[in-house]
This record gives sequence, C-alpha cells and structure tokens, in this order.
Amino acid sequence: MAAMDTNAFDGDRPDQDLLKTCDIKPRTTLFSLIAMRQAQFVIMMGSIDESPDNDAKFRNIIDTFDSTVDDNPDDGPVELREKLEDRFSGLWKPCHFGEKCPFDIRVRYATRLVFHMHIPDWTFEQAMMKFKTEYEPCQFTELGWLKLDGVSQAPHTFSIIYADTVKKTYQFSLFVEVRQGTASTRIIIDPGTSGDGLGP
Repeated sequence: MAAMDTNAFDGDRPDQDLLKTCDIKPRTTLFSLIAMRQAQFVIMMGSIDESPDNDAKFRNIIDTFDSTVDDNPDDGPVELREKLEDRFSGLWKPCHFGEKCPFDIRVRYATRLVFHMHIPDWTFEQAMMKFKTEYEPCQFTELGWLKLDGVSQAPHTFSIIYADTVKKTYQFSLFVEVRQGTASTRIIIDPGTSGDGLGP
C-alpha cells in the first residue's frame, strides 16, 4: 500500500484505505493526549486493557486530562506534566518510550490508538492522520472520530486500530487546524522518528 499520494497533504480528505473495517480485535487501547504550555507540547501516553466498559473508561481518562489542564493554566510544561502524572496514577499503565520525538509510539500487539487534543483553537482536520510509510492492507484500520456512548468526539479525538501483522517502523502525520479569529492555518505534525513502532 503506497502511503503517499496526490492527496498526501490534503487535510480535508482522509486516506480511504485507513477507513476500512477489518476483523481486528485490539488487546489494549493506547492514548496519546496532547496539550500545550509555553509553546511546548505536553503529551501524556498510557494504555488500558480492552473491556466491555470502554466508553466509561475512555471518558474518565479524557475528562481527567482536560480538567487537569484547565485547572492549572499558570503551570509550565514540567509542572503540568507532574500534576497529570499524579492524576493518572491508577487510571492506566503509563507509557514512557524514551524517544526523542514526544509523539513516537511503540506498539507490540494489536492496539487501538486514541489521539486527543486539548489546546484552545486547535482541532484535528477531517483527514486526522496519514502515513508516510507503506503499509499492508488492514495493518491500520477503522480510522474515525472516537464515539463515546454513541456521541462523536470530533474534532478533538479520533482512533485507529493497529493490527501488528507486520513489525516495522511506520511514520505518520497528524493533520491539525489552528484558528485565529476568522482565519485558520493547517499544521502537519510530522517530525522524524527512529526505532521500531510508530512515529510522526
């Protein structure tokens, strides 16, 4: 599957191959929660096992992140991260990949990936994410806005399932719209990555 095409930089058009539904049963859900302080990204990553009460757990994690960010507007990135780590203790298994890029992810088995952004005036575009690395059919599937209790969380939260059928490094881009008054700017987050797993 060719990852880059004529629509590679179009944030309005999702990669149709990523929208397909395949019979993949994820074992865990890994969250990448994104905030910003002092022009620096503050990214929290953690995982939970799949369960019948996914929606309640997902909402609790996202609400905890959003409320902690909102309740501490004067904190710098280090202080905010410390408070988030304290609030998330016991809610999930924290993931510290030790990568140079804070968006890098390491995945060992079939996993649901959830990306959530809580930055004023920043939202994900309709494309959400695209891959710069070739991938096999059904290696990534069911890209879409996360739904909790049937309610779409667009444009702040989306998910995609990673099948883990082919172990290699995949590079991806996140498509973001930043609004400034009546104007908007497209930002594509795609720094480099290294090692096995996923990375922008």
